[in-house]
Amino acid sequence: TAMIEGQGLDLAFEERWVDTRSYIDMIDKKTGALIRCAFRTAGITSGAREETLAALSSLGEELGRAFQIRDDLLGVWGDGNVTGKPKGSDIKRKKKSFPVSLAMQQADEGGRSILERVYTQERISDGDVERVIGLMDSLNVKESVGEAVEQHLRTAREHLDRLPISEEGREMMNELIAYLARREK
Repeated sequence: TAMIEGQGLDLAFEERWVDTRSYIDMIDKKTGALIRCAFRTAGITSGAREETLAALSSLGEELGRAFQIRDDLLGVWGDGNVTGKPKGSDIKRKKKSFPVSLAMQQADEGGRSILERVYTQERISDGDVERVIGLMDSLNVKESVGEAVEQHLRTAREHLDRLPISEEGREMMNELIAYLARREK
């Protein structure tokens, strides 16, 4: 049910502005719930103790956050030749992703006015997409979003360190974390 609630929140966010905390809550109920469930299920299947299950759940949740926020970064600044989507595709679709929510929080009244005007238009032009990206670039949103991804991955590593797993398993998980940090599509 968490994933259904998360999808419902994602759709509701199309109609209103949300802060980054509310956006993270939505991720936790959507992408985070899926990854958290997969990790916890693996732990249950292997007969893990409750403290290990809790660490697996937390690890999955942090990886879900990092994955989705990185996906949002790519939806604004990603290379279309790599992602298969044009730069700014999430803006063109009026998606109020993590970068856009962060820009709305950080912008002054003029910047918020630009975002509101662009996002309430029936169709968003390429020029409007560039205006929004320019505003976000002036606020260093891309860097802040990258830092948010890194913070969630650091927290994921802390949960990973609490797990009683083999060195091979730990190495594989660290490779996954490294991939999530640098993925381009």
